[in-house]
Amino acid sequence: MYFIQLILSILGFIGLLFTNYWLIKNFNKTEDSNEYNEYPLIKRVGLIFGSFLLTIVFGYVSIISILDLPEVLSNNPEKYEGNCEIEITHGKGGGLDALFDDKIIEFPTHFYSNAEEGNYYCKVSYFKHSEEGKSLKLYMHKGGKEIDTK
Repeated sequence: MYFIQLILSILGFIGLLFTNYWLIKNFNKTEDSNEYNEYPLIKRVGLIFGSFLLTIVFGYVSIISILDLPEVLSNNPEKYEGNCEIEITHGKGGGLDALFDDKIIEFPTHFYSNAEEGNYYCKVSYFKHSEEGKSLKLYMHKGGKEIDTK
């Protein structure tokens, strides 16, 4: 999942850079009558603004993914434990979130299908820049028996 996100975000960022270049280059070009120049000025400015916003989003996701790359390649995630609240979002794009006081770590729900929402003592392995979880262990209290989540 991580590598798919990394590749798509980098490809999207590069594609949007070329799109921005083309939109700005052809902003006031009149000798060439293409469909882009037939749009009113406000629509062309809107296209450029929207494209720049998407470029920033894809760039941010790319940077966060690249910062986690050494830990992913060396399989060396950060460890964290403490009291947390589990929230589950159902539907397309849903996930399981472990909410700590100072961070939110995200997990795919299909790996933890038996997990239930509530307050637990959690032990997690995660990648610190993206806060994407690798493993999750839930306990009713510190030192208690592990709850089966799979």
